[in-house]
Order: sequence, then C-alpha cells, then structure tokens
Amino acid sequence: MNKNIQNRYTFSIELVKQAGNIALSYYLNRNELVIECKKGDKQDQVSVADKSVETMLRQAIAEKFPADGFLGEEFGYERGGVVSFVGLSIQSMELALS
Repeated sequence: MNKNIQNRYTFSIELVKQAGNIALSYYLNRNELVIECKKGDKQDQVSVADKSVETMLRQAIAEKFPADGFLGEEFGYERGGVVSFVGLSIQSMELALS
C-alpha cells in the first residue's frame, strides 16, 4: 500500500475511534442531550453531539491534511485540494464501530 494512503488509513482509524468516544459520551447522557431544528424545519433535527463530532473531525483533518476538503451534514462543504473527506452521522459511526 502507498505510504500516503497508509498514513491516511491509520489516521482515519484513530479519528473514528475519537469520534466514537465523543458520540458515546453524549449517548450515555442522552437524557440531557440538546436537540435543535435546523432552520426551523421540525423534520431536520441536529443535536449538540452531531455538531461536536463533526467539528472535531473537521479540525483534526484540517490539522493533519490542511489541503484536504471536507463535506459534512451539519456544516456543509469546505473546499480542498486533491482529497475531500465526507463526514458521517453519529448513527453511521455507531454502525461502523459495532
């Protein structure tokens, strides 16, 4: 495997574990979880957990790979160079980690 791809793979595995830990901490305290409606649309909800996980992912990727882009459900697309990451919802991460 190409060294660059291997580095990205290793970084991504650790990043998903960190994101999973953040998501789990919110899940364990879900009775206190704040949920909002996006733009007043009661069918499109977002929690502070969703925003926190995506923010952490964006920041970590921007630090490690500053030229990369990121597409996330909560904060949209931030254009990058060669590679763009796609953010996962907490439900998707839960499935990936189980």
